[in-house]
Amino acid sequence: MRKKFLSFFVLAGLYFGGAKAQNTSGNKPNFIFILADDLGWSSMSQGATNYGYSSDFFETPNLKRMADEGLSFNNAYVNAPNCAPSRAAFLTGKYGVRPENHIMAVVSLNRVEHNNFAPVKMRGPVQGLEDGTPEIKPEAITLAEALGNEYVKAHIGKYHVGGSRESTKPCAQGFDYNFGGAIHGNRFYFARKREGGWRFGPEITETLDPWAKPYTQAESLVLAGTDELAGKRKHVSDALGTCTIDFMEEQKGRPFFINLSQYAVHSPIDRGNCRPDLWKKFAQKKKMSPSAMGHDERIGLPALAANFDQTIGRILDYLEQTDDPRNPGKKLAENTLVVFMSDNGGTFTSKYNGPLRGLKGKLREGGVRVPMIVWSKGLLGKKRINAVNEAPVSAIDLYPTFLDMADIRNPKGNVLDGRSLKALINGKSDKVKRPEGIFWHYPGNLIRPYLTLNERPTTAMRLGDYKLYYFYEKESYELYNLREDIGEKRNLLEGTSGKKTNSIAKKMSSKMRQWLEDTNAPMALRLSDGKPAPLPKPLGRGRKGA
Repeated sequence: MRKKFLSFFVLAGLYFGGAKAQNTSGNKPNFIFILADDLGWSSMSQGATNYGYSSDFFETPNLKRMADEGLSFNNAYVNAPNCAPSRAAFLTGKYGVRPENHIMAVVSLNRVEHNNFAPVKMRGPVQGLEDGTPEIKPEAITLAEALGNEYVKAHIGKYHVGGSRESTKPCAQGFDYNFGGAIHGNRFYFARKREGGWRFGPEITETLDPWAKPYTQAESLVLAGTDELAGKRKHVSDALGTCTIDFMEEQKGRPFFINLSQYAVHSPIDRGNCRPDLWKKFAQKKKMSPSAMGHDERIGLPALAANFDQTIGRILDYLEQTDDPRNPGKKLAENTLVVFMSDNGGTFTSKYNGPLRGLKGKLREGGVRVPMIVWSKGLLGKKRINAVNEAPVSAIDLYPTFLDMADIRNPKGNVLDGRSLKALINGKSDKVKRPEGIFWHYPGNLIRPYLTLNERPTTAMRLGDYKLYYFYEKESYELYNLREDIGEKRNLLEGTSGKKTNSIAKKMSSKMRQWLEDTNAPMALRLSDGKPAPLPKPLGRGRKGA
């Protein structure tokens, strides 16, 4: 199969961007970033990334394998609780407030659907490109561009931050190849026969179609253990896995960066969008072993998660079994760093993120706190194998981390908000120096009552064990101690607060305002006069936030 696609890779390189990477005799590591879509914090059968709150229904043995053999983070975050801004932050290494990023929401900052909550008092500013399209600006220096010509770089899967015009497509933003990445997500998971061949459809683009043919008997035996999939339509999760392996096979010794962005477990999650063997498996499991956590309410979620977990297993197997042509006598796994995350919290209900409060779309922990696992057979420190790190980290840290590990300088003038995690990975440190904290800023409205979303302009930050929120409509703060109250049930600024709490609130609110000023963060606009909402006033001693 791999030889079969060689000509397609050559064509894809010429048509979609060109394989600009140069052969190198150096020992630069390979990078694979695997991003799940809408996978909740507790929607896995491993507990290393979530303090043991593993699912009693989902089955993700290969994520557990990564955790058992790698380094897990249980205080990992993404920059936003939604798809596009989360992805843009990773690719740019910048917060959404930065002008080179400027993506803070999906679609727009004024997403109000059938509002039956209190009337909005503010509206969001224009984001993204000048016309409001939420795509990375052409002038931004993406991670793919920063890695330079020494690496061959492929985007595989969902893109969602470019594609409406040539200048924002993946191959105009540093990637040499793009397989399956377009401006939107998918509307259907299976390939269909149309226009004389098997295709996944325009939402996924024709670049993934070479992997769209029905399952062979051999593929079915590997994936399902029987021949029940033979001749049936190909699921996009399986196509992404095969595409990734074929891509690695064709690199002929060049260091690579693969941005593997899964479409799963994003809706649609009905039976018609799940691999039939996996749907049947979890439907039967629901009858025999119902979930006490409520994780069996939507069979499609565990079915889709199990599917992409298989993809991860196939990739890890390939890395462990394949010789590294740049390092004779060693396997690819010894010089490849694999990082797994989700783009935001689980959706539909907070139970998929339990015990965290909130879900996708919210700046609460359930919307932005995600699983993160780092795996390699040669790049981790000895004490980093089957280990858990509790330092607060963010997806924006991966940009400087990859550059640091590849010994590549950040381009001059390119401001990065992330911090390198190299010392955490190789075992030289347990902490990240980030005295300013981690920030989130949402200057708009996301109101979707059927998903219990009633999000108004908000800024949030985490510093140490504490998380502070500022709500612009109410002009009020909330403060939580996440170590003692991971579910954010007790606002420390309600009622009488002690000296220590007041000191922490004062310090954090001052840092929050300073960050908003330093980044010139876009602010929500008041409907009453069209002026930007005023910056939060730092809390003083004894002043209440609620």
